[in-house]
Amino acid sequence: MEIADLDISTWPGPVRVPGLVSVIIPVRDRATLLPLTLDSIWMQSHRGLEIIVVDDGSEDGTPEAVEKWVAGHASDLQFSVRVLRCSHRGLSATRNTGTVEAGGEFIQYFDSDDLMRPEKLAKSLAVLRAKPDLDFVACDHIQFRERNGKILYNQEHGAFSKLDHTAAGYLQCGGVLPNCPLFHRQSLTRVGPWKEDLLISEDLEYFFRVLTLLRGEWLPEVLYDMRATPYSLSSGERRKKKEYWDGYLEACRDVEAAAHKLGVLQKPVRQALGYRLRRYAIYLAKKRQWDSYDMVGAAALARLGWRLRVPLLLHRGWFRFRGKYRPSLDCKKLNT
Repeated sequence: MEIADLDISTWPGPVRVPGLVSVIIPVRDRATLLPLTLDSIWMQSHRGLEIIVVDDGSEDGTPEAVEKWVAGHASDLQFSVRVLRCSHRGLSATRNTGTVEAGGEFIQYFDSDDLMRPEKLAKSLAVLRAKPDLDFVACDHIQFRERNGKILYNQEHGAFSKLDHTAAGYLQCGGVLPNCPLFHRQSLTRVGPWKEDLLISEDLEYFFRVLTLLRGEWLPEVLYDMRATPYSLSSGERRKKKEYWDGYLEACRDVEAAAHKLGVLQKPVRQALGYRLRRYAIYLAKKRQWDSYDMVGAAALARLGWRLRVPLLLHRGWFRFRGKYRPSLDCKKLNT
């Protein structure tokens, strides 16, 4: 069905079907990969399941590919798929649209090129029902890529269950991706909608709010597989562009604004972001992306305490001495 842009002032809206799990999949130009994702969700041991596919202005026949998939999987009355078509507005807008339209008591966001393991929803639901004070249950994952028709898995998985799950710990080291948590729908009311003006790293700001406001538990199990593709929003190809890092720094500033609004101490948030940006600056130096290195490094220096600034100052000084780049940004400007 085609929809106009929705008013999300009542986001996420009331539960319409108690016990139902709504899986929200934002998608753009994934006609080949999305049916594989749907296959993995079809194999879930849990039933009482709806999938909301929100097509973000695809131009490759993605909606038709989904309709074809649905036609071949219409026999299960406890499993439904809806396709919502809208103009291209980005991931945050499509997730908000899907959340408003979904009727389930539980909400699972999922990317259109990843694979869900058969027990993900059942195991997450079991914990949520056993511990009603929890707002969400998250899990670990493994990244994979396909080459010449073969699936190649990384040996190490994203063991988010072992990380610090405070908001500051998340900013410094990560710990949540959109596919990880299964939410109580009512808990999302406290978090509010995804920020639609962030087109890159929108999850950084969103999950900062989640970890500040909600209570979750991490299962030390790999329950989904994340596909690495050269054209994903966080891919190495996109990270080669300065525009990507402009967007990332905008997300960092929005995190700081959210911290201020929520009454979170600013110093730990800024320092955690500075530590994360310092790590990215070193990554950019290795990739010889000097303009982005200059920009991200200056943003890191604006947020770090003096002790943590010294190694990055030495790092930048060495590359400047070797003539790799000339600093063009003023850290004080990035301190606001």
